[in-house]
Amino acid sequence: MKTKLIATVIAIFFLSINSQAGFSKEDKSLSKKAVSLSEQISQNIDYPSFGFFPMSYEKITVKFSIGENFELKIKNIDSDNEKLKEYVEAQLENLVLNTDSGNINNTYSINLIFQ
Repeated sequence: MKTKLIATVIAIFFLSINSQAGFSKEDKSLSKKAVSLSEQISQNIDYPSFGFFPMSYEKITVKFSIGENFELKIKNIDSDNEKLKEYVEAQLENLVLNTDSGNINNTYSINLIFQ
């Protein structure tokens, strides 16, 4: 199940990088860093044990930044499923990302798909 989640997350979600004032158009080298961040995040989210109904589809959007100590700082989690929202928040709560200092204080958004 975790493999299915990771594959789904990697295949479907995207990261958008924006500055404090709005979306920025960064060079393509930043998208390589973003993929690395997405892989780190997806590897740290297990498929929830409470499961879903057959044929269910849940999408969660997580908006976050990276703190001075490279910790993931959740800004907002958008989901209609409160239980899944709390689960994702708990999974990402103490996550420290392996990235360079150029990503500190940038805001990112990631869509996670659970099915």
